Amino acid sequence: MQKGDVSAFEHLYDLYRDKLYGFSLKLLASEELSKDVVQETFIKLWENRQKIDETKSLSSYLFTISKNLIKDHQNSYSKAYELSSSLPSNDSSFSVEVLDDLNFNEIKKMEAKVVNDLTPQQKEVYILSRHKHLSHQEIADNMGISVNSVKTHLRLALKTLRVHISPITDFLLIIITILITH
Repeated sequence: MQKGDVSAFEHLYDLYRDKLYGFSLKLLASEELSKDVVQETFIKLWENRQKIDETKSLSSYLFTISKNLIKDHQNSYSKAYELSSSLPSNDSSFSVEVLDDLNFNEIKKMEAKVVNDLTPQQKEVYILSRHKHLSHQEIADNMGISVNSVKTHLRLALKTLRVHISPITDFLLIIITILITH
């Protein structure tokens, strides 16, 4: 896997995904967040595959990544509660406007950061598709690659974006839920 062998990575994914999911589900009590943690864990594993110390337990490494991601999600819940407590409870239109602005601005900032960190081809495909609104065929013609390559690059870019943006949207959903119940 350290050398980029996708089949070795898939084998590790098959071996550990259910264990990591169960671990996450116990701590988060959310199927959706637990699935996200598993996905994020394996993305981090792949991104850091060359830094893995072969003399140490891979299982421990994976569970440590998951534990840190779970803590991040739990911290998001705490921040959501603190923020909702500071919002005025008697003016719901103000709260909704604040949330709309926060939602849009935070997601756009995160999108820009994540897109900047994509591989050059993923970044170009994403920008041409989502910002310039070109079709897959137009992107393929523009970049000199196949339509299937365009689809693959776009799928990987969107997957990476979902992993990084979902904690923000989860955070905002929690705030909205708390405001609605007040």
